[in-house]
Amino acid sequence: MFMKKILILTILFFTSFPLLSQTTDEHNCYTIIVGKDATFDGSVIVGHNEDDHGEMLVNWFKVPGKKFTESDSISLINGTKIKQNPKTNSYFRFQVTNQKFGDGFVNRHSLVICSNKSISKEDTAKGNISHYFRRIIAERAKSAYDAVKLGGKLIETLGYDSYGRTYTFAGKNEAWVFCAVGGKHWIAKRVPDDHIVIIPNYYTIQEVKLDDKTNVLSSSGLIEYAVKRGWYEKDSTKTFNFREVFGDPEVNKARYNIPRHIVGLNYFSEEQYEENDTFPFSFTPSMLVTLEDIKKVLTNHYERSEYFSPPAKGNVHQSEIHPICAPSTQFSFI
Repeated sequence: MFMKKILILTILFFTSFPLLSQTTDEHNCYTIIVGKDATFDGSVIVGHNEDDHGEMLVNWFKVPGKKFTESDSISLINGTKIKQNPKTNSYFRFQVTNQKFGDGFVNRHSLVICSNKSISKEDTAKGNISHYFRRIIAERAKSAYDAVKLGGKLIETLGYDSYGRTYTFAGKNEAWVFCAVGGKHWIAKRVPDDHIVIIPNYYTIQEVKLDDKTNVLSSSGLIEYAVKRGWYEKDSTKTFNFREVFGDPEVNKARYNIPRHIVGLNYFSEEQYEENDTFPFSFTPSMLVTLEDIKKVLTNHYERSEYFSPPAKGNVHQSEIHPICAPSTQFSFI
């Protein structure tokens, strides 16, 4: 039954690149999310490059669903225990060894989970959950919306043990972008069905109306916390911009982010963007997106662009400006 359902997702390629001399850093994950009305076959599509520093193995295996008793629990990395669910989903797991945040998941309900490092301004809050966050969601959630609600509850209850991250939760019918901040704050935005989203390594959720519960969900007190920290002056005439308020300003303009974002935008968008432009959270692509389109972007090294700058001996993975496909890319999937 599990295998029959999982065929809704097409695993197009799964690659572990040979790690050459490391000229890029690990800030290189890359995700493309396409709503069902913007794809060639009417399905939600996710393409992801997982980039992590170091020479690693990538394990790919299936975990069966299990049943647990009232006394069973999960021990998090720091020893915190939480109650186990009575029954868990089976799932595929792409495991990057020696990493807290590198794994990808696809569960029996075709829920896809992956993430991109996104550094926030948060420098005081602490949390308890890190590595197990996505695994617990894969075990319990049946849809992207379920994943958002469960992820929010985990963070608000346990606290997130990282400076920040953007998660992709994509199911058979819809996809959400979920931004976690260290501590107990988060925000999530639904991907419009006829839109595409490009995510490098910074927060891409921008102006939002927190009272739009159909398309935006967040932790309680998100704006109040930003005001308290001096990151935001509450003004009823100005729409709250999560990226500007919570995102690290240096990361938001980093050279390992902007070119990668532009290349993805300009491949799919009729409007062409430049470095000083404001990039959209999502947009309607100029064509119905195919698997081949996503593959072309995930394997891009800036060929035929102003950013193409491989060393003299010509290894395109080691471009002076971090490419989308780099030596740190541990695996890719669509």
